[in-house]
Amino acid sequence: MARKERKVLTVSVSTIEEIRKRTAAAFSGIPQGSRHSFASLELLWKTLSPKRLEILQAMCGRGPMSVRGVARVLNRDVKAVHGDVQAC
Repeated sequence: MARKERKVLTVSVSTIEEIRKRTAAAFSGIPQGSRHSFASLELLWKTLSPKRLEILQAMCGRGPMSVRGVARVLNRDVKAVHGDVQAC
């Protein structure tokens, strides 16, 4: 049986210079992985509210999920989950 490849999203606070270096490396063919960088810690916490972190935790290890599926797992309103997903 084939082993599933684990996908990882790296969330970080990075300077514009760090982002430029990673972008240049990616254009040079050096894999960078999945990453989302924020300009400040304050912006990271504003964007990744407790409810949004709950969504990420619910999705971990489950593979692709629909907004309706996430809402069902979390016992939350579909419209509210959709709004949180769109904000990120």
